[in-house]
Amino acid sequence: MSQRALVNVLGEKVHYQEIPSSLFDAYFSTQQQEVVPACVVLPGSAQDVSQAIKVITQHECIFAVKSGGHAMFTGASNAPEGITIDLRNLNSLQISDDRKITAIGSGNRWLNVYDYLDPFNVTVVGGRDVDVGVGGFLLGGGISFISRRHGWGLDNVYNYELVLANGSISIIHRASNPDLYWALRGGGKNFGIVTRFDMFTHVDTEMWGGVNILLLDDMHDRLAILGIPRKFEWTTTALIGKTAEYINKLICKVGYCISVDDVASMLGEIALEAENDIFAHAWAVPIFFSSSQTYLISAEMNHGKGVEGAPGFGALHRAKKVYKTNRVARTADFAREITTLNTGGRCSYETATFKLDADLQKDIMHIYIEETEKIRHLKHLLSSIPMQIITKAEIAHFLKNGSNCLGLDPGDGPLLLLETAMLWTDPKDDATVLQTSKNILDRSIALAKERGLHHPFLYQNYAGKRQDVFGSYGEKNLARLRKIRDEYDPDHVFTRLSPGYFNV
Repeated sequence: MSQRALVNVLGEKVHYQEIPSSLFDAYFSTQQQEVVPACVVLPGSAQDVSQAIKVITQHECIFAVKSGGHAMFTGASNAPEGITIDLRNLNSLQISDDRKITAIGSGNRWLNVYDYLDPFNVTVVGGRDVDVGVGGFLLGGGISFISRRHGWGLDNVYNYELVLANGSISIIHRASNPDLYWALRGGGKNFGIVTRFDMFTHVDTEMWGGVNILLLDDMHDRLAILGIPRKFEWTTTALIGKTAEYINKLICKVGYCISVDDVASMLGEIALEAENDIFAHAWAVPIFFSSSQTYLISAEMNHGKGVEGAPGFGALHRAKKVYKTNRVARTADFAREITTLNTGGRCSYETATFKLDADLQKDIMHIYIEETEKIRHLKHLLSSIPMQIITKAEIAHFLKNGSNCLGLDPGDGPLLLLETAMLWTDPKDDATVLQTSKNILDRSIALAKERGLHHPFLYQNYAGKRQDVFGSYGEKNLARLRKIRDEYDPDHVFTRLSPGYFNV
């Protein structure tokens, strides 16, 4: 009945009898692609979204909202047997006459945004992967290449065009709706459907940087020290591993490798130096590939003034790399490059935050290796733990425009933001891989708590389904978010009827 009601008001914008498979191809994870909703709505305007919400609330329908579809877990932005509102056609872009504000439809991906702004020589605090959708990125946080200078994406939204639970359409601004404006800056999908973001623009200067690949030089000895040496067997996995080990040793002999200890020290050095250089942005990703039985480090460096070898990069820049793409280019070029490295499949993300400590980072690496070794036999497995620094200067931007709801204070920094990111292909391996991710994270958190180095913050855009994102914002902020939710959505439409993503 709800499908017919939607068709009555939205016509051909509703697909429910034969839903084209192409509507699911854009989801990043296979788990989301596999979801079968009762119908898909493709609104072309805020008014269409309003009509859809009115029908959904009238018929008490389960629904989900998709901007780019980059959330990993089942049901996050595709509603099983429910209604999926796909915002892809809300893709308008309009820069103001003075080029200070750009109105961005929430169905855009960052590729569209960057390409549109390029002729104006300006940019916005957007995604580092051009395939990521605008909506989820900005509502959950939004870490960018230029966040050290300008804050996260959510700190750079001037207005929100928002469809509320009663179907009304409002422009939310700090001056007119300070509480709701605050809540939308990190509060996710709990207050309505944002159909447009008006964002501050910034001059798009050329950056120096790129992808840098380094090998780990001490894995054989490291595995032995950890009590998990690889025993040779006449299996494909063992043969590949032994071959990779010999090749790795040859490469390391000519100086193209670093140790686990070096990685931990580099992150600490970057954090300290970056406080004095807001143009320096870097992160490191330890990665294991089961196809080659190899661990490596993928590191990204970017400098907003185009400076090669800036102090903010320290030993990471000086280390020899087996592969690097460092050059001078614009923001969009670097974001395109990151997209080529992020392939979809069966995926899992989870996250944790810690106070910066080199010994803790080294021990987290050990935990990661120990747990990954247990599943290294799985085919087409990629196991990684992206590590990035949230600096004090970065957090200081959270205070502008009335602050956001994340619960971070500049005094908390610098912080280590850890992510467990898993990629695999066989659904039979789902439980095994998810348990490994959980083990890595839970063991790391337990160790950090023992040392007084754990921070409760969970970054929404990296969080797993089991994680309490809004509880991590602190009791005071959670209570305020719920009070604002009760005021603007008294029937809890966006929590009760939209259960697939994080609820306050």
